[in-house]
Amino acid sequence: ADALQSGDSRFVRLNLWNADLTASRLAVLVPALSVNHVLQSLHLAWNSIDDEGIHLIASSLQANSTLTALNLSSNIITDRGASDLALLLNVN
Repeated sequence: ADALQSGDSRFVRLNLWNADLTASRLAVLVPALSVNHVLQSLHLAWNSIDDEGIHLIASSLQANSTLTALNLSSNIITDRGASDLALLLNVN
């Protein structure tokens, strides 16, 4: 999270596939997403991200205009979470 927050240019792509991420673990990562202006691709598939985690991600990405790819496949996101994500990201 510190490297993301600092804008370390080595982190253009971040793969956290199957990293056992939950909403509580995302709470450490997502603040860095709002200030990072280097990361272009974030792969979060095959985790335990639920609607609460989606809300955290979407809120932090409202201030991020460089991320162009976000993979959230095979998580536990409901239709409500997907709708919330779409609404929150519509601002960006």
